[in-house]
Amino acid sequence: MAKTINRVKREKGDSFTPIVYICAPFSGDMEFNIHRAIRLGKIAYEKGKMPIIPHVQYPFMNDNYKKHRKDALRFDLILLSKCQEVWVLGDKVTAGMEKELSVAEKQHKMIRWFKEEEL
Repeated sequence: MAKTINRVKREKGDSFTPIVYICAPFSGDMEFNIHRAIRLGKIAYEKGKMPIIPHVQYPFMNDNYKKHRKDALRFDLILLSKCQEVWVLGDKVTAGMEKELSVAEKQHKMIRWFKEEEL
C-alpha cells in the first residue's frame, strides 16, 4: 500500500519536496500560454516545490496533430498522478484542463487556483 503524503512528510522532513503539476491553457496563443505556465512554475520552485510544466515537456510534439495531442494528454495525466498538488492558472478552463482537473479531483489532489495578476 502506498504511503500517505503526510507520512512521507513526517519520515523525510525537510528533504521532502512536493511535486506540483502546472495546469494552464495551452492552445491559442501558445507562446504567451507557455510563458505564463513557466512563470507559475517558477513561483512553485521559489516556494520549495518541484514544478511539472506540461507545456514544455514535449517540444517535438505538435498540438495541431490529433495523435500528438492525444498522446501528450495521456503522458500529462501520468505525470499528474505523481504530483501532490495541482496549480491552475486563470479563470478559463480548456477541454484539456477540464480532463486534468477531473483526474486530479478523483485522485484527491490539492488544487490551488491562481489569477493572472498573481504572476
